[in-house]
Parts: sequence; C-alpha cells; structure tokens
Amino acid sequence: MKLALIVFAIVQIAIATQTDGLYRALAELAGFVAVVALVVRYRKEKKSKLVIEPEEL
Repeated sequence: MKLALIVFAIVQIAIATQTDGLYRALAELAGFVAVVALVVRYRKEKKSKLVIEPEEL
C-alpha cells in the first residue's frame, strides 16, 4: 500500500509538471492527497510500534 501511494504521488507530480489548466490542478490535488495519506499512515505506524512495558518493583 505504501509503495502504491509513493508511485501514485510521483506519477501525479510528473503529470502536473507536463500539463496545464484543469489537468494540472487535479494532478497537484491528487499528489497532495497522496502525500498526506502517506504522512498519516507513517504516524499511525510509528504510534502503534510504541510499547510501554510496566516497570518491575
């Protein structure tokens, strides 16, 4: 899933650099949404890996 989002974001950035008008705007929006989804996914993975062990007394 992460790899698919990365590839999607790169493709959208490539499309945005080569087109104008509505297509460029839509490609920029889709690329931005993909990057935000990657950041949110990364933050959730980072939080889920945090395991707090109780201290022994």
